Amino acid sequence: MSSQDYQTSFNNWLDNALSQEIPSEVVAFAFNLSEPWSVEVVGTDRFDDDDPDWACSEIFRPEQEGFKMIGSSENTGWEQLFDLARNSLVNYLKRPSAGSSILRDSQAVGLGFVDGDLEIVCKQEF
Repeated sequence: MSSQDYQTSFNNWLDNALSQEIPSEVVAFAFNLSEPWSVEVVGTDRFDDDDPDWACSEIFRPEQEGFKMIGSSENTGWEQLFDLARNSLVNYLKRPSAGSSILRDSQAVGLGFVDGDLEIVCKQEF
């Protein structure tokens, strides 16, 4: 699969996920990476720069499964998979769509492994 096809698949997955009804209490989004190398999005009802556990305050989870990522732990390191997920998310945020607007308008968008630290990819400055 070419990188353009991969990005298109990621965009379609995320457009579908964010087209579902999102509770008005959602203020931030976290993208969780997990084995067997997939990414899921959840919405949270709080965001706090000083508390990395803000992403555990989940109140929204789309109905569809997470996005299956290219590669596996056997032939691709977790660092490359993290970079692939970050680049896919950043590219998604740059495009004009209802879903990307929802993410950009939230207080923050984080990305990380389910048992690890989150990197803030996008944050509102108040």
